[in-house]
Amino acid sequence: MNIATLFNAMPGALAQGLIWAIMAIGVYLTFRILDVADLTVDGTLGLGGAVCIMCMISGMNVWLSLLLAFGAGLLAGLVTGLFHTFMGIPAILAGILTQLSLYSINLKIMGKANQSINVDKNGVLISLRWVKEFALRNPLVMVSIITVVLIGIMYWFFGTELGCGIRATGANPNMSRAQGINTGFNTVLGLMLSNGLVALAGALLAQYQGFADVSMGRGAIVIGLAAIIIGEALFGKIFHNFGLRLLGVSLGAVVYYIVIQVVILLGLDANLLKLLSALVVAVFLAIPYWKKRIAQYPEYLFAVGWMLLQLVLLSLMPEKKMRYLLPMAPTMAMSVAFVLLWLIGKSRYGKATRIYMWSILGIFVVAELFLLRPIGALFGNPEAHSIALTRQDKRLQGVSFYHNANEDLRIELVYEAGKKILPLNLGDSALVAAKLPCAIVSREPIEKEIPANILGGLRVTRIGTFDDNKHPKSNRHYTQAFVNHVTLIERK
Repeated sequence: MNIATLFNAMPGALAQGLIWAIMAIGVYLTFRILDVADLTVDGTLGLGGAVCIMCMISGMNVWLSLLLAFGAGLLAGLVTGLFHTFMGIPAILAGILTQLSLYSINLKIMGKANQSINVDKNGVLISLRWVKEFALRNPLVMVSIITVVLIGIMYWFFGTELGCGIRATGANPNMSRAQGINTGFNTVLGLMLSNGLVALAGALLAQYQGFADVSMGRGAIVIGLAAIIIGEALFGKIFHNFGLRLLGVSLGAVVYYIVIQVVILLGLDANLLKLLSALVVAVFLAIPYWKKRIAQYPEYLFAVGWMLLQLVLLSLMPEKKMRYLLPMAPTMAMSVAFVLLWLIGKSRYGKATRIYMWSILGIFVVAELFLLRPIGALFGNPEAHSIALTRQDKRLQGVSFYHNANEDLRIELVYEAGKKILPLNLGDSALVAAKLPCAIVSREPIEKEIPANILGGLRVTRIGTFDDNKHPKSNRHYTQAFVNHVTLIERK
């Protein structure tokens, strides 16, 4: 990865992160404050973009266009809220229904699936073109100001009686009703505010990229959740104030887009970004749960952590050898011992548990003795032949081994052959003659390694072709670099 390329890409990543931060704040209101799973946002983001772009194309002022986009989001949240409270539809299904409806509504608003805007003629507030300018219209500056203002407004609002009622509704709806709070109204209002902010983010995003698309909000909920989870993981122990927690969510969105930019520059397929986002959310959501589980069994932490670290390091190595697993053996034994002790402790409570324990042990024994080798042969390379077979070849007893000095030698060949394999310039006839008789380990047949004028004066005995690939030829991991030819050359 080129550092200069990363540096040049950072302003765009930061600008997108700040825009999506507004959307993440909207998701935070439902996910954390109301404790409601609202999937409307995937449609609301596109709704805000569509309304804003069409208003600006018609000649409307940019600030009024943003206000109308925010109002459209409020209406979308109102529909979801009424589906949930008035019609009794579960919140997640209500969000799906509204999101599905918004696809058609967005198409009707724009008249087609994609609607672009002229940056020079329509007076947009922010644009990708200005991301490196030192001016107020730079998206980094403008969106930062908007985000800070929105956080201030949210902080003030949720400190009012009405805002506290919304927070109480999410925290404990039964107690809220007992205190005379209208939880249905507060739920609807919270959904409206959330979707209004998401639509506002969609309006800014459409201006930034220069177009609105009917599918621009697809997967928005995952990005919003990723921003929330990352923000809480990084800043949760620092930011306790409500306003600072909203700031932490915003910074989480920025961090998310920085990570995405780095991953793209490292060469990840762009088609896998949604999968990456989903995995990030899943991992961060699972961390609190597994922290509690691990705290109950601290003796497992070292053993399991060591094994995972070894697996990660092993995955980074280009060649996979069984001996590389040796550092894992002690911790694997510890883990198995912990499991056995746990099963033995459980066995005191009944015959069924003892049968279960001995059944598992029996399965392991049978697998070790009878199944592992056939399974390995099924998925391995049927043509694999290790160069270790040369140890039993009487023709090579006392013969020195050499390899082409112009080729790199895999150190594993030295261990398997049990001999030194020294470099040799096969193009130098005098040097080759001085080493005779000798065995040549080469990647190509000997005719391609030694010039014909030198080879003609030698007696050539082909010992064999040795394939160290663990995968069959049909597998994409199969490589010719693991195929070696061994040839005995002598004087005629």
